[in-house]
Amino acid sequence: MPENSTKHPESAQFYRSFRFEKGSLTGAEAFFGISRQRIEQAIKNLVDREGPAHKETIKRKIADHFSARMGKRISGELDRVIMSAVINRLVTERRDFLWPNGMTVPPLRIYNKGGSKREIEEIPPEEIGLAILECVRNSIGISEDGVTREVARLFGLRAGKNTVRPIKQVINHLIRYKALAVKGNKLVVVNKRK
Repeated sequence: MPENSTKHPESAQFYRSFRFEKGSLTGAEAFFGISRQRIEQAIKNLVDREGPAHKETIKRKIADHFSARMGKRISGELDRVIMSAVINRLVTERRDFLWPNGMTVPPLRIYNKGGSKREIEEIPPEEIGLAILECVRNSIGISEDGVTREVARLFGLRAGKNTVRPIKQVINHLIRYKALAVKGNKLVVVNKRK
């Protein structure tokens, strides 16, 4: 992909945000009246459909399902329910993200104009890494700045400072672990021999 490309990687799919229908009982009282197991199951269903997903995104969507305002009490309770869901092996936790059980490599989910968009902190580093590798693989030589712009574009984001920083951290990680190399001022994918 040249640095000004608009082509999407073939392995990508469009990101679709899953939203629960509003529950019939709403508000904090309704939320606290629901069994922990039912909320754990809602978390599992959400993560299975949308995972890996940032814990704060999951919490916000669960609170929204009950039309409950995300205050300290509900946030704290959701933290406890998430911990319980992880302990009960309903979902897998990696850093700030919840993953469907058994998933080791995330899908590459990109922005579709007019569709759902995630902020960069809502995208797992592993998925950012896939986007970086796809951009470099499909390019005839691309600079680090070109990759950061292209990855931001794939996710529907502006390549501002807050977006570029996490992308560059993942680029450095990929270089450190020899998935990428720098040749001249261009990035290349390292072909590992078996």
